Order: sequence, then C-alpha cells, then structure tokens
Amino acid sequence: MKKNDWMTDFYGVDWFEITSIDEINPGVENALIEWRVSAQNPDSINKAESNGFKLVESAIEFESQVTPDISKDTSEIELAKEEHLDQIIDITQKCFLDNNDLYTRFKNKEFFTGEQCRSYYEASIKNNFSKQSTVTVVSQDEEGISAYYMIRKVDENIYKGVMTGVLPRARGKRLHAKMQQASFNAIGKTITVINSTQLSNFNTIKSHIRANRILSKIDHIFYLRV
Repeated sequence: MKKNDWMTDFYGVDWFEITSIDEINPGVENALIEWRVSAQNPDSINKAESNGFKLVESAIEFESQVTPDISKDTSEIELAKEEHLDQIIDITQKCFLDNNDLYTRFKNKEFFTGEQCRSYYEASIKNNFSKQSTVTVVSQDEEGISAYYMIRKVDENIYKGVMTGVLPRARGKRLHAKMQQASFNAIGKTITVINSTQLSNFNTIKSHIRANRILSKIDHIFYLRV
C-alpha cells in the first residue's frame, strides 16, 4: 500500500492507494483505501466488489498532441495572477459544487461531507496554482474573472489538465478552446496533453471526441473504509 500524504492531511485519517488486493495490510485500521481499476481488468473489479470496496466514480481519459500556434485566436485570455485566485476558487464552487448535474466522487456523502467537498476543491486549486509546473490562464470581462483553465506538467513533455470552469455569462464564446491554446503557447513546445473526466460527463466526452482526441484509459475508482 502507498500512503497518499496529501489526502491523509486533508481527510484527517490515513489514506492509502493500492494496485492489487494483495497489497492490503490487514493490520491497518481507521483508514481509507483507494483502488483504481482499469475497465480492461474485470477480475480486479470483481475482487474489489467482493472485498467490500464501493464504486465511487468512473473516469475516462483522452490524450492529444498539441503545439504552440500564435496565429490562433487567444484574445481575452491572460496568464493568471495571485490576485485572481479567489475568483478562480469561486468559479470552481459554482461550476462543480453548485452544479447538481455534475457528479464527482467528492460529492459522495458516504465518504465526504459537503464542507469536505468544498474544502477539497479549494485546497486542490490552491495547491496546483502554487506549483511552478502549473500553467493557469483566465478570461476577464467587466464583471471580473469569468473563466479559467489549469494544466500541470507531469513529465518532460506530458501535461495533464487539472481543472477548468466557465461561468454561464461567458459560455458560447469558445473561451475553453482559447484558454487551452493560450496555455500551449505559454508552454512553448509540442506536448502531449492528458484530459480526464467522469464517465457520466457526456458533454465533455463528446467535446473530446469531436476534437479527435485519443481515448487512452477508463478507470473505475473504488473506496474501502477500514
């Protein structure tokens, strides 16, 4: 078992991650165990269910290769500043937490309270925003920040989309595409981008398919409280 120190500090109890049922230490108590199982591994899915794990989310992942292109329209987009952080957190609350049509495992009341869910997203945004490996861009109108996109370096030429949000007043302006391109321009080289979302998020999945991104992974996420 591998201990996730960040989630342990956040959740208040030991948080472990496993890749096989054989990794579980029977002596562990008052802890939460997370197991991500590939959709291509039905045997492990069966083992998770038969050993008391509960399915909390299914995630789908797409990959694409992108390049900087200053000829593409990135008007209205700028690199985020520290002074934008509170507004980015507010957008996240409105787009993710206050959106009853969007499910995430952090809304599962068996494992998280509403306050823990809000605290998780706020802490995650702050943690990623502060990293030098993260690029965050925003769009601003007369009312303030209306959209943001956050992407983080995970390997030499591989980046992963962290979070994005667009307020209702700013939708329909292709801001998401503009923000992505502005991020790629800021990185300044050809990279592979990994984007993941919940399997239930049909609109985002359709968007990835329309953009000809390559389906790379489907995982089922299980939790077990011991």
